[in-house]
Amino acid sequence: MSPTLRLLASFVALMMAMGIGRFALTPQLPHLISEGQLGLSAAGVVAAANYLGYFVGALDGMFARRPGQVRLRLLAGLWLCVLLTLASFWA
Repeated sequence: MSPTLRLLASFVALMMAMGIGRFALTPQLPHLISEGQLGLSAAGVVAAANYLGYFVGALDGMFARRPGQVRLRLLAGLWLCVLLTLASFWA
């Protein structure tokens, strides 16, 4: 896979993952804080963990060597993001 195509695929995947995370996490935090389930410090840790996940995913994609690995890791990361977002609904 060419570096340009890899960069474009990573950009699209990050854009989708951040969109899912942004629209799922952002509306939940004020409710969790107002209900007393999270304090401001804990909400900051949740937000930081969210961005740490994006960073780790980007690093993982960078170090994939074979084209099959890149595709598999990208798809796995996107589905993991969707599943964790759904899990946050039930939690």
